[in-house]
Amino acid sequence: MDAKTKIVRGEQAEKQLNVAIVGGGRACYNLLHILDEERLSRLNMTLMGIADKDIKAPGILYAKGINLFTTENFKELYQLEGLNFIIELTGSIKIMEEMLRTKPKEISLIDHRGARLLWDLIQIETEKTELERDRVRSEEKRKKQIQVILDSLPYRVMVVNLDMTIDTVNKTFLRDFNVTQQEVLGKECYAVRYGLDETCWKAGATCILRGKGLEDLKKKELFSTMKEYVDRQGNSHYDVITIAPILDENGDIVQILETSRDVTGRIRTMTG
Repeated sequence: MDAKTKIVRGEQAEKQLNVAIVGGGRACYNLLHILDEERLSRLNMTLMGIADKDIKAPGILYAKGINLFTTENFKELYQLEGLNFIIELTGSIKIMEEMLRTKPKEISLIDHRGARLLWDLIQIETEKTELERDRVRSEEKRKKQIQVILDSLPYRVMVVNLDMTIDTVNKTFLRDFNVTQQEVLGKECYAVRYGLDETCWKAGATCILRGKGLEDLKKKELFSTMKEYVDRQGNSHYDVITIAPILDENGDIVQILETSRDVTGRIRTMTG
């Protein structure tokens, strides 16, 4: 199969599995124990009921604890609306033969041996879920570590997405502009940074995100300038600004990092 070949799943593969289990022993208990809502969603599966003659079987007791339908007669499972799949976990040939003879034709059936394949699938999904959780935890830890570093810097730091929304800032930024994270994160940089109601270029100023700005930034890797602006209170400020690109694994710019410091006092001293 070449890289361009597309695997097309049939309608049955996309169909929701509405599952019941016959046999409430330890295997059933273990299966129910790991099938939380997240894993059921990944598997496109809904659990509908459990059947076992032993009302004290561990799987039956667990099913009752999570308000799942239980019965001593597996034939009552056939009446569950939408049921289309039964897993037999008793290991009894006699029960399996009776189920094959009595079940409605629209309900599929696998025995305890075939259930091993389902178990393997669940284990794979479990491992994927754990890996994803580990990735999220690692990413959150990394972001916290980066934020600690940014917050320790004496100059302002602002990370901006390509759509001009602010991804993160440091404590110096919040302090200097007297704003909170809630007032900054996700907001447009031109509004937060310069108090503008429209983009910088519409206001007659330059913007690194406009035109060939990003292309030039990628070549230079660093851009520094001094910028004069007027805040919402009408006060004039001079900032020394340095901008650097943030690249992904392919070397494409995904964000820009701006550091700045107010040098208004120094400029006025020099020109006063």
